[in-house]
Amino acid sequence: MMHWSSLLRMAFTKKSKKVSIPDWILQALKVLKPPEKLTVSEWADKYRILDAQTSAEPGKWNTSRTEYLKGIMNAFTDVEVEKIVFVKPTQVGGTECLNNMIGYVIAQDPSPTMIVYPTEKLAEFTSKKRVQPMVALSPVLAEKYRENESKLLELNFNGMYIVLVGSNSASDLASRPVRFIFFDEVDKYPTNAGKEADPISCYQNAIGFIIDEDITGKAVIEEHNKDIILDIAEGLSEGVHDLILFKRSDAAHYFDFYGIILEKGCHLEAPEAKSNRRIECFGDSVSAGEVSEAVEYVGKSDPEGHEGIYSNSWYSYSMITARKLGAEINNNAQGGIAVLDGTGYFNPSLGYKGLESTYDKLRYSAELGECNKWDFSRYTPHVVIMALGQNDSHPIDYINNDKEKREHWKSRYKEIILDLRSKYPNALFVIITTLLCHNEGWDIALDEMTKEINDEKIVRFKFKRNGIGTPGHLRIPEAEEMAEELTEFIKGFGEEIWN
Repeated sequence: MMHWSSLLRMAFTKKSKKVSIPDWILQALKVLKPPEKLTVSEWADKYRILDAQTSAEPGKWNTSRTEYLKGIMNAFTDVEVEKIVFVKPTQVGGTECLNNMIGYVIAQDPSPTMIVYPTEKLAEFTSKKRVQPMVALSPVLAEKYRENESKLLELNFNGMYIVLVGSNSASDLASRPVRFIFFDEVDKYPTNAGKEADPISCYQNAIGFIIDEDITGKAVIEEHNKDIILDIAEGLSEGVHDLILFKRSDAAHYFDFYGIILEKGCHLEAPEAKSNRRIECFGDSVSAGEVSEAVEYVGKSDPEGHEGIYSNSWYSYSMITARKLGAEINNNAQGGIAVLDGTGYFNPSLGYKGLESTYDKLRYSAELGECNKWDFSRYTPHVVIMALGQNDSHPIDYINNDKEKREHWKSRYKEIILDLRSKYPNALFVIITTLLCHNEGWDIALDEMTKEINDEKIVRFKFKRNGIGTPGHLRIPEAEEMAEELTEFIKGFGEEIWN
C-alpha cells in the first residue's frame, strides 16, 4: 500500500515538461507590459546617463545632487498639474530637468512632443549635443529610437515623435498636434516676433459664437483634456437672444459639447426647426476657412505667422454657400489634406493622412486620441461638395508626368465618391477645386474622372477664376465670390434636389 506522503513526494519530485514560447508571443507580451510606476526623478535616477561632453559629472543621474529639482520634475507626473513654470538663474540644471521629463515621456508615456528654443540654430545644436546623446546613452530610450526615420529636428520613436523648433519661426510652430510642449530659455525668445508668431499663444483653439446676428467673437480653449466652462457673454439686455456656436477651425482639436449654463432666472427656449435642406462638404483648408479673416491680403500670399490667427470657418465659401441656400452643413474640411495617404500636408508625423483614411471617420487624427467611424445614417445630405486636388501636388506634382500615379489618383478618388454615393443615393455630388492657385492638370483629371463615372448625380463645376484667383488662401471677399457662383449653380438643379 502506498502512503499519501509517498504520492506527495512523487508529485513534488516529478520533472515538468519544458514549454517553448515563440518569440513573437514574447514580443507581443512586452508591448502589453504596463510602464513602471515611477516619478520623473525616480525614472532619471534609474535610467538617465549623463555624457562626458556636456556634463561636469558624467555617469548616472543622481537627483540628490540637485534636490531642489525633485519637486519640479515630479510635478510633471501630477495629474492635477497642467503647466509648470520654472523661474531660475542660469546653470542650475533647468535644461537637464527638462531633458529628464522628455526622457520620461519617451520611455513611460509616449506622446507627440514639441520643444521650443529661442532660435532654430539652438534647436539644431540641442538636438545634436543634448537630446540625441541622452537617447543613445540610455538603453530604455535607445531601443525606442527610430533613427532611420528621424531628422535633425524631428526625432521619431515607437509611438511618438519629438519636434524641435525655433520660436522665431511661426510656420514651424503651426499645424503640429502635440500633447506636451516644452519651452526652454523663454527669456531669449525674440520680442519682435509679435503675437502672430508667439509660440505660446499660437496654439490657442477656440469656439466661435454669434449673438443676435450682431455680436461675434471666440471663446478660447486654454485647457485641454478636461471638462471646462467657456464664458460666451455677459451683461446682455433682458429679452430673447439668439446664440450660434460653431467650431472655428479644423481637426487641430476636438471638443464635446455638454450644454449651456445660464444665469439664475434665465431659461432656454426651444430652437427653431432645422432646415430641411442639408449640405455636406469634403475639402481642405479653403473649405475650412483658413486665413479667411486676413482681408488686407486679398489676392496675395498669406501673411507670415498666420497659423490659426485669421482662421474662421464661418467665412469659408462652403459655410457661406450653405447660408445662401438656407441649408444645414456638415463641413468635413481639413487643412492640408489630399486624396491619397502619403501626400498633402496633413498629419506629417504619421506619414501624411489623405481623404482615403478620413472620409468615413468622425475623429481621424490619431495624435489627438482614438479614431472612430462615422455613422452615415446620422446625417443624409441633399448636396455633397467634393473639393480636393489642391494639396495633392505635395511632395511631388505628378499629375502631368506620371500617368500611372495619375490614374491611381483618379481611381481612388472615384472609389471614395462612389462609396459616398451609395450611402447617399439621392444626393447631388458637385466636384470642384477653388480659386486658390494650382496646376490646371488636377482640374483636367477631375474632368476626366467625372466623365468616366458618367452619373447625372455627379457633376463638375468650375469657378470663373478657378485655380488662378489667389496665391494665398481665400479671404472673405473671395469666399463670397465663390459662394455666389456655387449657389447659383446648385440652384440651377431646381427645388427637386432638396426633396
